[in-house]
Amino acid sequence: MAGGHWRIITFLSKIAPAGGCGSALFACGVTHGIGYGGVALAFGLTVLTMAYAVGGISGGHFNPAVTLGLAAAGRFNDPKEIVSYIVAQVLGGILAAFFLYIIATGKAGFDAAAGFASNGYGEHSPSITASSPAR
Repeated sequence: MAGGHWRIITFLSKIAPAGGCGSALFACGVTHGIGYGGVALAFGLTVLTMAYAVGGISGGHFNPAVTLGLAAAGRFNDPKEIVSYIVAQVLGGILAAFFLYIIATGKAGFDAAAGFASNGYGEHSPSITASSPAR
């Protein structure tokens, strides 16, 4: 891509999906909150918004896996762009996670060791409650 603006846009575009992650962390409850559908909608609308807002600048691939797929398909003119994209994506993701952590520490009862940003597998699964037996 011409110019270096896409590197900045790619970096900053990793912060926007924190809206989806934030909904999963703070508002998703199995019985209370926006639920799984609300989290899915938050992620979908965030990606849609970013694709329209900066897709023409950064190419719209906000994930290193997509970048690698596009690289494998030969969609990059300069191989150095691949590394730049991935570095921008990873650094932006780290910054977004930091912002979520800062916001979460202000929530009463927050404990990062209790599954902050866990994938919901096993004992961290939201479907397991105090009244249900562990799987």
